[in-house]
Amino acid sequence: MMGQWTVSYQTANAEDGKNEKGGNVMTPERQAAIIAVLRQRGVIQPCQRCGHPTFEPCGERDITLKSLSKHLAMPTIMLACKQCGMLAEHAARPLGLAE
Repeated sequence: MMGQWTVSYQTANAEDGKNEKGGNVMTPERQAAIIAVLRQRGVIQPCQRCGHPTFEPCGERDITLKSLSKHLAMPTIMLACKQCGMLAEHAARPLGLAE
């Protein structure tokens, strides 16, 4: 079934870098860079919950990893399915996208 789907990515429209609640949003340039890397790496599967083929890069965050002696931050990229809203998270460093 792998060749049957073509996943598309959409970018948000936020020219001023703010969402409707005044928070920061990912710039279209950042979204385009993320989309390019994901396509290059073969991230082409549809949503695992509903099968919809369209995702949108929707945010970035750091996950705090705790070890015995220190806390480490892992930057991640979040994608949202455009139909059901299921979130997928990718580690940014292996993709070369850590800022």
